[in-house]
Amino acid sequence: MNRSKFCLYLKYVLILSFFALGVAIVYGSVYMRAVGFDKKIAQTLALKENSTSLHLWLNPPANIYRKFYMFNVTNPEKVLSGKKPILQECGPYVYREVLEKRHLEYLDENRVKYTPVSTLYFEPELSNGTELDTINFISLLDLAVAEKSKAVTPKPFIFKSIHDLISGHKSALLEMVNLLKGKRREKFGLYSDKNATELFDYVAMTGSDNIKNIGKLESWKGKELLDYWATNYSNAINGSDGSKFPPNLQSTQTLSFFNPDLCRSLQVEFLRENVVGGVQTLDFHLAKNIFSNDPLLNPNFLGFCPKNDCPNGLQSLRECREGLPMFASLPHFLNADPVLNTNVVGLSPDPKLHDFIMSFDPLTGTSIKSNLRVQFNFHLKRNKTIDALKKIKDVMIPMFWLELEIDTFPAVKEKLAKYQLVKPILIFSLGLGSAIGCAASVAFIFVTLRECHKKRIKVMVSSLSLDQIKSAHLKHDF
Repeated sequence: MNRSKFCLYLKYVLILSFFALGVAIVYGSVYMRAVGFDKKIAQTLALKENSTSLHLWLNPPANIYRKFYMFNVTNPEKVLSGKKPILQECGPYVYREVLEKRHLEYLDENRVKYTPVSTLYFEPELSNGTELDTINFISLLDLAVAEKSKAVTPKPFIFKSIHDLISGHKSALLEMVNLLKGKRREKFGLYSDKNATELFDYVAMTGSDNIKNIGKLESWKGKELLDYWATNYSNAINGSDGSKFPPNLQSTQTLSFFNPDLCRSLQVEFLRENVVGGVQTLDFHLAKNIFSNDPLLNPNFLGFCPKNDCPNGLQSLRECREGLPMFASLPHFLNADPVLNTNVVGLSPDPKLHDFIMSFDPLTGTSIKSNLRVQFNFHLKRNKTIDALKKIKDVMIPMFWLELEIDTFPAVKEKLAKYQLVKPILIFSLGLGSAIGCAASVAFIFVTLRECHKKRIKVMVSSLSLDQIKSAHLKHDF
């Protein structure tokens, strides 16, 4: 093989080598990112026995507060005569919440069973008011019994302290209900049967087989499907219990979680990019159409409102509240039919104060801060067979709204903020190394081809005869 062909072959070999090197660098970068780095996160986050992730799941490193905003009906007698309810928002009455997961049992490597328990402790320094504050409030017990028995003359409104309304109070009417139902309930209140109580079991996925399944619920109270609603979609138990989400979240995702207070699974969608406590977050909120009664915007509406009588922006709770006409919405009827606001006095919906928002570290799926807000409403209707309800005007009365605020500890936020820097630094380092390697390869190819070119000219010159050289000079001079 002569030197000319050798240099030509060498040129092709170097070009192919350079191309192969570039492919290898790109593949290595993708592999490091998609397989190496993400796999390490997945192995760390799976809820394996005795793992750090399990410990953090059982003992969330966050301040958790349950805030009650109560609506005082300032004109109850006028409401009974057909006037608009005038509402006064009181609170928040803030309770520190301690969450536990008891009776932990691994059914196998991929499934864990547990019983959640929530215990509330009143925080007077964080509250706007005391538990001794008294308000006029819808008498749920009276109206519930009146729905079932004509022998009871209900009092549509009761005047009670915040403590009695939330933590519970004794009642002769409750004693009668206990006798009729064969149950034993000491007190009646908004949270009296939930505080520090083991209510039901969950079975969730550990993520050991697939990290995308971490926290995903398999059953609740032994049920894989609910039996409240009209469709399988509505009765499905989707997503987690809200305490765990998969890593590597994307803004294109819709996240699901099950909420027993609303007797259903909820979906949140991307709202914005944000920075919370130094951590870059993806913020999600409840889809605006989730409580819509427009079948075009929310084709699953009728599944959650079998009677097809839910105002826009409200979801029925009758099916899981023994027929009591209760409805859920966002606070102050945010995103709901404006008519609902005009039927009462005292509401001012504001997305900044009343939206349902969850902020996540997208890398690990950790909830950095959440403000979960829901309002509970009572449909007070005219009833000609009950004297107290003969003159009232049908109205949806907000009773109270809850804000569950979950704020991860600053130390955890600081670690996550630093952790977020690892991936871009790693990718930058790979990119810099790739650029240096490519530059060196280009320089090597350039120098090699230049040397080959010089040698080729020398060979060509040495092979020319003296007469050819003279002839070339003559042609040049001419």
